[in-house]
Amino acid sequence: MKKSFPTKPDTDPNTTLDRLRVALDAVGVRRRLLPVTDSPVSLSDLAATLRIAESDIVVPVILEAEGDYLTILASGSARLALSQVSDLVGAQRVRTPGPRSVRKWLGKLLGLPGAPPDSPALNWWEVPFITGLPTVVDRALLSREFVYAPVGDAGWIMRIGPDEMRRATSAVVGDVTGRKTRPRE
Repeated sequence: MKKSFPTKPDTDPNTTLDRLRVALDAVGVRRRLLPVTDSPVSLSDLAATLRIAESDIVVPVILEAEGDYLTILASGSARLALSQVSDLVGAQRVRTPGPRSVRKWLGKLLGLPGAPPDSPALNWWEVPFITGLPTVVDRALLSREFVYAPVGDAGWIMRIGPDEMRRATSAVVGDVTGRKTRPRE
C-alpha cells in the first residue's frame, strides 16, 4: 500500500517552519531545509524526487503507551514492532491511537482548531519530527550519514544527521523495527 499525501498542508507552513527553526536553533542543530516542488504522491515518489533511498526518509509515528503519547522516528520502509517499543519504554501495552486523538493532540501542539469526529488518518508529513513528546529513534537510522525528516508541511523536508535529529528531540535510541530496513541504493 502506498503512503500518500496531498499537495497542500492543513497547517500554516510559516508557523510550523518557524516553530521548528526556533526549536532547532535553540539547541544548535545543523540541518538543511529542502523544498519539495514536484508534489510527490508517496514515499517512493519523494525518494525518487530527492534521489535518495526510501529507507532514508524518517516517518514520525505517534503511539500511546498506557495513556501517554510518545513519538517513534523510524525509516518509512521499516515496520514498527510494538512489542519492542513496549519493552523499551516499560509499558505493558503500546498502541496506535486513532486519527481523531492524534489530530486533536497535533492541533493543540500547533494551535489549530479541534479535530472533527470523522478525522482521516494523518499523512506521514503532517507530524513534524520534533513533537515535544518523549521520542525514540530507531537504531537503524544511526548508520546513515543523513536522513530526511518531515517538518509538518508537504512543501518541505529537512536533511539532518541522525545524531543531530536525536539530539534535537532528546530521543532515546532503541531497536523498534521488526525487520531490517532496505539497504541504501
